Amino acid sequence: MSFHKLGPKAGSYLRAAPLPHIFTILAFFAARCLSGLLLGSPACQGRLETTLLSCCLAFSLGVFFCSFTDGLCRYKEYKRFKKTFSRFGFRVRLLSINSRSRCQRDALLQAARENGIEKQVAAYFRLLGYRWYHILPDQILTNPRILFDPKFLRATFWPGLRM
Repeated sequence: MSFHKLGPKAGSYLRAAPLPHIFTILAFFAARCLSGLLLGSPACQGRLETTLLSCCLAFSLGVFFCSFTDGLCRYKEYKRFKKTFSRFGFRVRLLSINSRSRCQRDALLQAARENGIEKQVAAYFRLLGYRWYHILPDQILTNPRILFDPKFLRATFWPGLRM
């Protein structure tokens, strides 16, 4: 995928977290279509249809907001990773702590790519057993209820914040 026409910062922003940006775009278009149906359709006069479309619209707006903020947080992490890689080089400790989700691995790979150590980082992720299709975070696979845990949400949307 070529992002060179967008500029170096925009390309890095999009490559640092491609999955959240894809979900942001999909949720935006879903919300736009649903709001058009809800506001402009005379066939949508029934209470059940209006309620159903309103719930779907609220869900797509929630996905939009969460994926947009997740993309911003991954970009913030990418900048932190890039600075750390340029200062210390390849560090297994940095990778082992921050490789629990696909979004973090994408941010790490983009930072490593820009610092010239992409092959080492990709080899380390492969050694850990991660492949391209491992999308869900490790914590969600072991305990799906963690999505509602304040510690998980803080770590997801405020990376680097210690409490």
